[in-house]
Amino acid sequence: MEMSIHTWDEVDFQELAAAMHPARAHHKKTIQLLVHEFLRWRYSEPPVVICARSHNELVGWLMLHTTSPAMAEINPGPFGGHPVVRGSSEVRACLIKEAISYATARGFEKIDLTISMEEPSEQFKTYESQYTACGFEPFYFCMKCILSEQEYSGFEVPAGIEIKQTTQVSEDDLYHCYCDAFSAGEAEFFFDQTEDEKWEFFKELSPSEALIEECSLVFIKDQHVVGFTYLLEYGGEENSHLSLICIHPDFQGQGLGKALLFTTMKKAARKYRAMTLYTEADTSALELYRACGFREGGGSITYIYRIT
Repeated sequence: MEMSIHTWDEVDFQELAAAMHPARAHHKKTIQLLVHEFLRWRYSEPPVVICARSHNELVGWLMLHTTSPAMAEINPGPFGGHPVVRGSSEVRACLIKEAISYATARGFEKIDLTISMEEPSEQFKTYESQYTACGFEPFYFCMKCILSEQEYSGFEVPAGIEIKQTTQVSEDDLYHCYCDAFSAGEAEFFFDQTEDEKWEFFKELSPSEALIEECSLVFIKDQHVVGFTYLLEYGGEENSHLSLICIHPDFQGQGLGKALLFTTMKKAARKYRAMTLYTEADTSALELYRACGFREGGGSITYIYRIT
């Protein structure tokens, strides 16, 4: 098998799109639209494309683009995360190993790829075992809760807590609580961001067109924001999505996280069937989510390869 690496300007988009179409039988878009999506997904630094050929025929490829000076990503967005493979799983393994070698030589610290957790179970297990065999580990994944199946009568909001909607509170006050909470937390992405990136990312968590105002709540004590949630309409008419929950570190360990999440869930249950959220693996927040009825599944999972 012959491996080759191409800059953005060297890519034959028609060849890549033609290889992608039969590899993704469910993909109903024309080759022209696929090429357009390649162009739309251009980043400030153009990606490279790694190709695998057998007897001069393209049998697989992946796109590797830079998301930060330390991070590279395999096949984002419309390409479903996986390397595009027409041949065997051996082709996928060769492409991933070539991507690791390329990223290592250029000083990246991490590589990630994101795939759907809703793949057929046997297919998902195949992908999972292959990625972990190459050194990738689960990093960021979706959890889902069926709201109507939860019991909301066994909790109370602690005394002295005032509840408001996030739209009734200053964005600066919310942001300061967010930064204080995540500075004391375990989420890796936060520490990888610059101050400007932190602010921009925070604003992206509550798009006005998707924010469910009546369910995006703030806990206030002694006129200070001690925690809040952002809940969005996302993933279908019956689904709500928790894009953010945080508790100020001075008030953690007092049951406020569970009370805030349950209050948000109870309000959402009046209109929505389910709630999803994304979380990093192996954080203490997992215990809270599981205690409130959330289980893995219902979205995507990001695997990460750490270059030592």
